[in-house]
Amino acid sequence: MTLSSRRQALALGVVSLLVLFSLACGVCGSFGNPRRNQPAQPPAAAPSGGSAADIGEVVMARSVGQSNRPQDTTDTFNQNAPIIYVVAQIQRLDAGTSVFARWSRNGQPFEDTPTITADRDYTNTWLEFHIQSERGSFEPGNYTVTIFVNGNPAVTKDFVVR
Repeated sequence: MTLSSRRQALALGVVSLLVLFSLACGVCGSFGNPRRNQPAQPPAAAPSGGSAADIGEVVMARSVGQSNRPQDTTDTFNQNAPIIYVVAQIQRLDAGTSVFARWSRNGQPFEDTPTITADRDYTNTWLEFHIQSERGSFEPGNYTVTIFVNGNPAVTKDFVVR
C-alpha cells in the first residue's frame, strides 16, 4: 500500500468514525433526556384528582387587603398606576407545588415573577403576583398575565393599560 493509499484509508476511517459518533450522539440525545419524547402533560391546575393546585377565580386589582384578598378589581389600569396585581383564589395548593406569573405586553413576555414553592398544603386562600413600573408609568397596551403551576400554564388573564 502506498503512502497516498494509506492517507485515503485513514481519512475514510476518520470520516466513518465521525459519522458513527454523530449518529450515536443523536440516539443518546433522544434517550438521554427522559422528557424529550414524552407527550405534553396537562396543566397542573386542571381540576383532576392528581393535580397540584385547584385555582378558582382570578382577578386583576389595584390593591390587596388582608390575606392578599383583592381590592378595587378592574381590567383597566392607568399608565401611572403604582402597582398592578393579579390575584388568584386558591382552593387547593399542594406542598411542593411551584407557581409563578409571566407578564406580557402586546403579545411579548417582559417579566417572570420569582417562583414561589408551597412549603405546606394550602386551601381557601389568595395568591397575589404584582408588577411595578421601573420608570414610574406603564406603557399603554394590551397585557396578559399567565399563572404557571409546576411549569405549566394554568390560567391567563387579560387587562389593558391606558
